[in-house]
Amino acid sequence: MRTKESLRGLYVITDDTLTPKESLFQSVELALKGGAKIVQLRDKHSNDEEIVETIKALQELCHAYDALFVLNDRVELAIALECSGLHIGKSDHHRFAQIRQNFKGILGVSCYGDVNLAQEMEAMRADYVAFGSVFASPTKPHADIIDLALLRHAKSLLNVPICVIGGITSDNAPDLVAHYKPDMVAVISDIWNNEIQKQAQLYTNLYQGEQMRLRIALEWFINPDHLPFMAGIVSGAYEKAGIKVELIEPKEHYDGFEDLKEGNIDIHINEPLHLFEHHFESLRSLGCFFETQGGVMMCASSIPKLHTNQPIRITTPAANEVTNKIGFEILKRYANQEGFALDKANVEFVQTDFYHIKNMQEGDFDGAWLCFYNFEVIEAQHKNFEHLFISQEVSPYPNFSALEIMTTQEVMHTKQEAIAAFVETTAKMVNFLQKDPTMAQQIYYDYTGQTPDDLMDKIIIDTLPRFETSIEASPTRWQKLYAFLEELELVKLSSESYRRIWLKKKE
Repeated sequence: MRTKESLRGLYVITDDTLTPKESLFQSVELALKGGAKIVQLRDKHSNDEEIVETIKALQELCHAYDALFVLNDRVELAIALECSGLHIGKSDHHRFAQIRQNFKGILGVSCYGDVNLAQEMEAMRADYVAFGSVFASPTKPHADIIDLALLRHAKSLLNVPICVIGGITSDNAPDLVAHYKPDMVAVISDIWNNEIQKQAQLYTNLYQGEQMRLRIALEWFINPDHLPFMAGIVSGAYEKAGIKVELIEPKEHYDGFEDLKEGNIDIHINEPLHLFEHHFESLRSLGCFFETQGGVMMCASSIPKLHTNQPIRITTPAANEVTNKIGFEILKRYANQEGFALDKANVEFVQTDFYHIKNMQEGDFDGAWLCFYNFEVIEAQHKNFEHLFISQEVSPYPNFSALEIMTTQEVMHTKQEAIAAFVETTAKMVNFLQKDPTMAQQIYYDYTGQTPDDLMDKIIIDTLPRFETSIEASPTRWQKLYAFLEELELVKLSSESYRRIWLKKKE
């Protein structure tokens, strides 16, 4: 029998006309064979005595398929027969607390388009809530159609599973499930008016596929920092773990927090400072998987200009108020430590690209900002480029040069199994790569299609030990970074908002 922890997937509802008594059991069993997880008996014509045996037999059939049986509206009958599930509508809202006290099974309630009502029902221990009609419904043609944006709002507020109902078909269900992520879709006409088992399987496949599919957006072009993900795909480890990973590579620097918030992606890879800069209520960290050293690289020939507070030009791939302010702060703290003054007006950040060494060698630049040890320092050493790398080791600021795996509370809830498998498998890939650097290089070249070269080999070798062998959300890891950003007046979160970033379960 299904429990409230597994309320997910296809929810079929019987109909007096579409599933008449003479074919009811045959129709329901076909739906169950097609993967239906919940079956609701909705009988508007029979009296209680006439359907007692039907209820008993239908519940037994559902339990044989490990599915939940739900009785619609008949409260006293559901209590007397100890039904495994009961669903009520607005006619019983006023006595919900009393029903909850007396009914011990799974209790669901129709909330139509009212999120406030859903919150009230959740507070009174409803096991799931239903919203609809999501589309025009042939079963209830006069029902009000809700704004689908309501579903995202509801998922951000509610802890209980959400069911959607009304006009759902195999044509509109894929977008509905992918973009709004309801825990259950309740279907009537589109199941019973088609080849039942085949139609039910379409919905089941949709849920199984979506539940275990993860769309992962990177922060920039793919590079050795992302090797654990490449390894998981190339080796087939993610597939063996039952998850389908879609790695999305942007064409330019990408802060994908709006897409994450809107549910267009499931996971975003980015630096930890963005957890605070782009914070929204349901943003969650799954943990840091990579940390390097980052900072400003100065041409050796321009160091005297820096120390004498002369105008300098800094190349950077992303010049904006936030990154410029952090870059200057790194230089200013270095200057204070070394005993010289540095005026902000004398430091110009110029947006170019990520070819830092080339820009400093060939362009009119004194330094580069947003440099990382495993890339720019390794390249500088490879090319014998004389430089000073001002990282947190020589300037007193907290490191931010790391990559966090970020998601939302909604994804953690709806794709819990996939998320857990992804984190566990990614950590295994780290161990796999660190034990075999030659294989790591081969995987990188195979995945990217790049021609092997000595510089990239060195970058990969330096990158490998920087991966974390244990990936877990840590509320203490970035506290100093947060304090640094708050001091610069770049972020401001309440202690509660900060705490919630690291939550593993919905509160």
